[in-house]
Amino acid sequence: MAINMSSSNFLFVLCLVCGAIIIPAGLCQSRGKTIFPRTFGLNTIRLLIEGNGYGYENYTVTTEDGYLLNLNRIVHPNRTGSHRGYPLLLVNGYFMQSEAWLVQQELDSNLGFVFADKGYDVWLGDQRGTERSKGHINKTIDESKLWDFTYHETGVYDFPAFIDFILNKTNHEDLIFSCMSLGCTFHSVLGSKRPSYNQKIRAAIYFVPIISNNRQLEELNSLVYLMLRTAPALTEILEKSGLIEWHPNLGNLKKELYHVCRVIGYNLYRLFVKIMFDTGFHVPHCNVVALSLGGASSRVAKHIIQVFDSAGFSEFDYGREENLKKYGTVLPPLYDLKKITTPIAFYYSDIDQYTSPR
Repeated sequence: MAINMSSSNFLFVLCLVCGAIIIPAGLCQSRGKTIFPRTFGLNTIRLLIEGNGYGYENYTVTTEDGYLLNLNRIVHPNRTGSHRGYPLLLVNGYFMQSEAWLVQQELDSNLGFVFADKGYDVWLGDQRGTERSKGHINKTIDESKLWDFTYHETGVYDFPAFIDFILNKTNHEDLIFSCMSLGCTFHSVLGSKRPSYNQKIRAAIYFVPIISNNRQLEELNSLVYLMLRTAPALTEILEKSGLIEWHPNLGNLKKELYHVCRVIGYNLYRLFVKIMFDTGFHVPHCNVVALSLGGASSRVAKHIIQVFDSAGFSEFDYGREENLKKYGTVLPPLYDLKKITTPIAFYYSDIDQYTSPR
């Protein structure tokens, strides 16, 4: 079987591996296997939640700049009234969607269900650019403008909208913000650029966060180093070709990835990831590969690469001339992390290739 990988898929796989989080099976005492839906469509989140014995609610949230975002809620069967526990928002990594918190083989290794069982009112937000959050109030908006965003806009607009909606719906004054990988970057952007929201977040939980380049590129696996070095040029080519949305036909890609994983066997698939990226991959099934994927803008990938290859955690670098117009400076400004006053708990691994304990 021949497997072709275009330049867009090349960049997609790079950022998928950089942005994914794996919760090892056995994190909690097992009470059975997760029941997975036999589909990769837009309704997999509902089927995944309801299929494992929980209730499901869905809402559409509008951001200040007009994006229509999907917000999911897990309803515990023992708490269906107005008081459902303390609100907790789960935030995805790059190219991920809400399913990423629910795709472990052991049911009690899925943090979305674990938090719900522990008494929290669990919400899962799909940031702009993911499959269920590609709408806009302006139906005639140009496609290039719709996808012209980085993770800066996600932090500044998407999560204030999610937070305000949840607090209004639950009549709470604050919530808990739990994030994985790039989702923690969203929180850092939010806390530094809109510090008033620090008061609306009781605590933040960072799982393998990616915030700044605390591991230089040269320290990474040589293949990853090469890919990160060539990715900016490939991103430029894709953008000039009009390929701003990664991967427009995501449903078919999910099916293909799942099929490849099943055909070549999970162990070979895991070995491939280990050799390619020198990173762990411990999930003993193929659903995590397909169900977690949500989509993104190529600009987000470009911003990630800039941070990996820069001297600090800064806003998007548009180039000298555009920076002067937008920021009034030649270089993009750094995010002021001192403005973040929310208590943060960090969870990381010593073998993480992209986030160092330093």
